[in-house]
Amino acid sequence: MQGEMNDQDYNSQRDYYKNELQGMIRRLDETKKLMMLMAQIQSGPSGPVGQSQTQPVQSTTAIKTS
Repeated sequence: MQGEMNDQDYNSQRDYYKNELQGMIRRLDETKKLMMLMAQIQSGPSGPVGQSQTQPVQSTTAIKTS
């Protein structure tokens, strides 16, 4: 039959694309962090000179692994 595949091929392709998507999400999250950092740097210090009030960037993306 055309368009069908066995279970082993299906599972292999599913795992491959799942891993690819997780990698893309991870790279997007890293890019987001860098963009937020660049925005903080470009905005300059928000307090008196010599006293930086920057806060650490935290990730809000969760990856479901089931």
